[in-house]
Amino acid sequence: MASGRLISLTLLVTGAALMPSASCTDVRHVGEVDRPIQVLVWDNALTYGHLSRVDAIQHLTERADADNIVYDLKYARTELPPQTAEGAKDPPSFDASVFTDDNLARYDVVFFLHTTGTTIDDDQKDVRRQALRDFIDKKGGGFVGTHSATDTYQDGTWPWYVDFIGANYVTMNPRPGPYVAGTLQAVQTTPHAILAAAHTPNPWNRFDEWFVFDRDPSTLMGFTVLLTVTDQATSTKRPSVWVHEIPVDSPGVGVARMFYTACCHDSMTFTDDQASKVIDLIVAGIKWAAHRL
Repeated sequence: MASGRLISLTLLVTGAALMPSASCTDVRHVGEVDRPIQVLVWDNALTYGHLSRVDAIQHLTERADADNIVYDLKYARTELPPQTAEGAKDPPSFDASVFTDDNLARYDVVFFLHTTGTTIDDDQKDVRRQALRDFIDKKGGGFVGTHSATDTYQDGTWPWYVDFIGANYVTMNPRPGPYVAGTLQAVQTTPHAILAAAHTPNPWNRFDEWFVFDRDPSTLMGFTVLLTVTDQATSTKRPSVWVHEIPVDSPGVGVARMFYTACCHDSMTFTDDQASKVIDLIVAGIKWAAHRL
């Protein structure tokens, strides 16, 4: 073999060996690390409306450029009428037209921000549901849910959704009563990528409304609990933050990712001295769901 050809072949082989290999979980995202993450914010609440939805959006969007995230707020409630009471239901009419295959293809992550009830069900609910399901199961899209995203599709109204997010909310501790202190504790010895990126304290002592669920996601295939919480009122430990990885039967996609945190019941969550850590956790969850962590 001529020496020039030998050198060329050697360089080719060496270069190929040095090139980073793509994980089977993020093939479709290779080369996209600099592109802003596109997030659809959906916060329609048909059985209980949290006022803190507005505060969450404000804090997330204030740092969106720094986080390299674009939040599409066209379909979200970014403000509420004056004198709106905590818990007031959203109007029964809403625009869920974004839940089609073509429209959801624009996003990396669908974000259910404090949703409740049959949140995307309009007069074309079968289309809406199938579009969200295909976004996850067939296209490997990301999903993030906060707080009452587990108080969504209760009572068997959509079993796929509950199996996907991991559980339904049952009650909170203490009930009734004000916020109480709780201690969040990481489950894994080596921090999960989300907790590491968010620099989540371990243990993490904070006040919130602590949810009780109808099942333990740690017992379900594909789920990993990241943080448990023990509240000072009942001293019971239960899951509070978890993820779900779903194999996708499409070439080159790998898995879809779901991140859920039970935090953030009311506006105090975003005004106390722990607020930045809460936002850090949600943002890290978004990035992980979008295969950026």
